Amino acid sequence: MADAAEEAKHKAQLNEQLKEYISEWRKTREKEEEELKKLKEKQAKRKEIRAEQEKKLNQQKKRKRKTEEEEIERKDKEARREEEASRRSGGQATKRCLKLRRQDKE
Repeated sequence: MADAAEEAKHKAQLNEQLKEYISEWRKTREKEEEELKKLKEKQAKRKEIRAEQEKKLNQQKKRKRKTEEEEIERKDKEARREEEASRRSGGQATKRCLKLRRQDKE
């Protein structure tokens, strides 16, 4: 009977140790899950910020391209006017027109 009592006492100790171990494991796991959740939230925020920055950058590039195209178009119109004026006046404006075109190419 003494063996049975000792065995029961030993099982009770093991059960208690196991309960403590499981409890500690759950606490640790909970902390890890909370950390993971925070990291995922940070990652999502960074991704959102990156997307906004990329969108702004694309808009800036688009505006720059549009401005450049408008400038080219303005210079072309100016060159055509110069050409037309040179035809009418006899050649003086042609030199200026050629000079403008060379500047555009550079």
